[in-house]
Amino acid sequence: MGIMSNFRFRSVWIGLSALFLVVVSVLIVQLGHQGSRVISKTAMTNSYQTPKPVTASATPTPQVRPPSASPVVLGSSTRINAAAATHSRDVGIFISNVPGEAGSLETIGAIADMGCTIAYNYSLLDGSPDAIRSYLSYAAAHNLKIIVSLDNLYGSGGEATALQAVRDYGNNPAVWGFGISDEKPEGPADSPEWLPIISDRYHKVKQLTAKPVMSIAVGWSSGNDGQRATFLRSFGLVSDVLAIDSYPIPYLPATGFDQLLRDGPLNRERWFIAQAFSWSAYPDTANGLGYDLGRARYPTTDEMISMARQAIAGGATTIMYYSYFDISANADQLARLRTAINAVKGL
Repeated sequence: MGIMSNFRFRSVWIGLSALFLVVVSVLIVQLGHQGSRVISKTAMTNSYQTPKPVTASATPTPQVRPPSASPVVLGSSTRINAAAATHSRDVGIFISNVPGEAGSLETIGAIADMGCTIAYNYSLLDGSPDAIRSYLSYAAAHNLKIIVSLDNLYGSGGEATALQAVRDYGNNPAVWGFGISDEKPEGPADSPEWLPIISDRYHKVKQLTAKPVMSIAVGWSSGNDGQRATFLRSFGLVSDVLAIDSYPIPYLPATGFDQLLRDGPLNRERWFIAQAFSWSAYPDTANGLGYDLGRARYPTTDEMISMARQAIAGGATTIMYYSYFDISANADQLARLRTAINAVKGL
C-alpha cells in the first residue's frame, strides 16, 4: 500500500471513528433523557399515592347549620374537563334497603332506571351473606355500584364486625367502596374527638382493600371562610373521597356550592350531596333549626340541576342526591329527580 493510499485509509478510519463516537454520544443523551422522563413519571405517580376512608350507618337525619350572619351554602369541588364532554358523569342516590327483604331488588331496578350509577346503602349489611351477594349481583346486572356503609357497625357490632365486612365484600365487583363516617365531626368543635377515630378506621380498612374509602361531611356554615376550609381539608388525611352535603331549600340561598367544594381537601376527590327531599320529612330537626315547616317543599328540577352544576364548577366529580327513601312515595318528585339526574350526567 502506497503512502497516499495509507494516508487515505487512515483518514477514512479516523472519519468513521469520529462518526461512531457521535452516534454513541447521541444514543447516550437520548437514553439519559428517557431515563429522566421515567424517573419524573415515577415521582409524579408516587405523589398521587394517598390514603382512603370508610362508613356504614342507619338512615340518618340530615344536619344543616342555621344561617350565620353571612350564610355560606355548600358546594362541591370537581374539575370540568374534556372528559366530561364525552363521558357520562356518575350520579347516585342514598337508599336504605336490606337485601332479602321485600322491595330491595325493586329499588335497585327503580334507581337504575332513573339513571343512577351509584347508590349509598345504609342497610346493606343487615341482610344475610347469601342475600347480600345476590343483591350485589343484581346491582351489577343493572350497572350500579354500591357504597357499603360501615358506620353503624362501628357503633353496634364493633370494629371487628366492620373489618370482617370489608374482608367479605371488598373484592366484590359491585362494591364501589366503603363509608366510614357520616356527618362526624360536624364542625371544628368536635373535630379533635372525631378525626382520630376516623383516621384509625381509615387506615385499618385500607389495610384490607384497595377500594376507595369515603367520609361524609356537613356543609358546615361559617362567616369565616378560612375556618370552613380548615375544617373540610382536615378530612384529606382520613379519606379517599369527601362527600359534602347541603340541604338549603327553601330556607337558605341555594348558591355558593362551587366555593364550598373548593374549600374541600385539594388532594382528595370531592363529591357533592344535593337535596332532593322536603324538610317536612324531618320535622324535629327542622324545628330545632328554626325552620318554618309551613314553608317546607321539595326542590324543583331546576334547583336540583343548579345545585349540581355549581358543585361541578367547584370541582365535584360525582353528584349524589339525598334521598330515595324520602321521596319514593311521591311520583311527581321522582319524575323531577329523574329529569335532573339525566341532565347532570351530561354536565
